[in-house]
Amino acid sequence: MSDLFHYREQKSAHRRGAYFSCSEALQMSAYAVSDVHGCFDELQIALELAEFSQDDHLFVLGDLIDRGPKIGACIKWLVDMGANEEGSHVHLLLGNHEELALWAFTGRWSDFDFDKVMLNPWLRNGGGETIAQMRDLPAGTLDAFERIVRRAEKAKAIRVSGKVVLMCHAGIRPAEPESEEAEWLIQSPDDLLWIGNEWYCAAEQPPFHVVSGHVPVYALASKATIPGCPQEVVDEGNSWHMMHWGYKHDIDCGCVYGGRLGVLRLQDWEEFYAKSHAVR
Repeated sequence: MSDLFHYREQKSAHRRGAYFSCSEALQMSAYAVSDVHGCFDELQIALELAEFSQDDHLFVLGDLIDRGPKIGACIKWLVDMGANEEGSHVHLLLGNHEELALWAFTGRWSDFDFDKVMLNPWLRNGGGETIAQMRDLPAGTLDAFERIVRRAEKAKAIRVSGKVVLMCHAGIRPAEPESEEAEWLIQSPDDLLWIGNEWYCAAEQPPFHVVSGHVPVYALASKATIPGCPQEVVDEGNSWHMMHWGYKHDIDCGCVYGGRLGVLRLQDWEEFYAKSHAVR
């Protein structure tokens, strides 16, 4: 697949970041999943329910690793799928947990050398389980996974079924009121991986669809106020289902916390779920 969007560095009065623009329409089915966190079995069940095939595209919106029971299996699957390789239909976008790993390692990941200062934040966020399971994988698999993560983009925009969909891990920073669409497309790389609640709880709606994760829907639904979000959508979040309101879509269904693993088909917004196998 050729690049679906181009980006370039832009400067504005208030921020500096990547400018995203769609350049190609996606014809085949496209799916998105976020925050797998090592829930490999649930991911495979949800993809089977979605009838995901090698002709379709799958966008993994970061946080494949950390915390969960089968991180090693997730890594091996991603490598076997040739993610982020030329012509691959599986695309890993960078999540904040992958960024924590990038900060922690020094040199080749298969050598397991770490920056002692930067390792601590990763360990506090579930990195210890990832490291333990990585030690059971062949060096070649780890080298391939490292290449995938280093090639991962922080966001991707596609045009599908007549609509523009921007995908990233954590959301975007709202533009100023009455801003033109171009201002919405200039984003800080840090926000794309970390912004979370500040995005979901902002009153502003973007001029295109934004699909992201990072904040489990149950945690988001517990917020006192989500501007513009109907109660029925909040109720969906409280039952570990995806939350969609306006052009915002939170698809982190908290599988690693005992919720669900959700896969979203972008053409028609159909959702496919596997219940968490975690005992809580």
